[in-house]
Amino acid sequence: MSSPGHSAVSGQNLIKLLNRVRLALGIALGIIALILVIYVACVFWRHLSAFLSRWRTASLVRWHGPQKTGTKVHLVVKNLTMVPLPYTFEEIMDATENPNDAYIIGRGAHGVVYKVALSSRTPIAVKKIEPLDITPALVHKSFRREIETVGKVKHRNLATLLGFMQWGKVGLLLYDYVCNGNLHSALHNREQAREIDLNWKVRLHIAEGVARGLAYLHHDHNPPIVHRDIKSSNVLLDEDLKACISDFGLAKVLAISQVEYNQWLTTANVLGTFGYIAPGKSCLVFAIHCYILLSMEVTIFQILLLLCIEYMNLLF
Repeated sequence: MSSPGHSAVSGQNLIKLLNRVRLALGIALGIIALILVIYVACVFWRHLSAFLSRWRTASLVRWHGPQKTGTKVHLVVKNLTMVPLPYTFEEIMDATENPNDAYIIGRGAHGVVYKVALSSRTPIAVKKIEPLDITPALVHKSFRREIETVGKVKHRNLATLLGFMQWGKVGLLLYDYVCNGNLHSALHNREQAREIDLNWKVRLHIAEGVARGLAYLHHDHNPPIVHRDIKSSNVLLDEDLKACISDFGLAKVLAISQVEYNQWLTTANVLGTFGYIAPGKSCLVFAIHCYILLSMEVTIFQILLLLCIEYMNLLF
């Protein structure tokens, strides 16, 4: 028969053992719970990453269109300035809501222009050149021509190309943003013309700016560049109403090699915008006499001057 003292010691040892077991179970359960939390977080992050990837791909498809099975699309970014580009591709997508038509500020023959602006940053204009179902090669030439012309020249009366991005078949051209739109809107919109005070002095200032830009392209740049689509909608107006020639998708560098000469002799397309094409000249004449092509653009500039004079009467 055990003594009372021995029973008390055995009870204390049993309590200590139970406390240790409880502590061990608590630690084990805590570790298991932590592992479960980490596992759930990893699964959630994996599903979230997959969702974001699908969402991003769907957004990019809206820019590019569906890809062929097994093809991998690479993003190409080229900076044409001495400072970093103000926006990354992802920031452009986010700023335009992947993209939303509410951010469209202009449309051209081969692309759409969006305004990209984030808080505390200088806004830019992004021209998206996308492939057409009928003539995709023409669109690719338009993208390349803008890079080869305005991307290599710098003049105060020419639009400033900051850089370009290419994702698959879609090209993005990054330009400085001009706040007063284009000359076409200013001429045809009475309220806008009065808001920016488009008087005779301002019109003369705009015309001189276009003339300086064309003179630089024709005479100061070597080799000469012909814009081939001068019109009021391609003349942008900045905050000081300075004229900036834009949209060089049809521009041509007059550096004729023998191969290019032969190609021009077989050209049957008249490039430009109806109403701004000078009469009486054929593409064959263009190919043989480059200076005639330059004089054609001077004639088109005269049409632009007539529009500035004619639409002055609509304001008063």
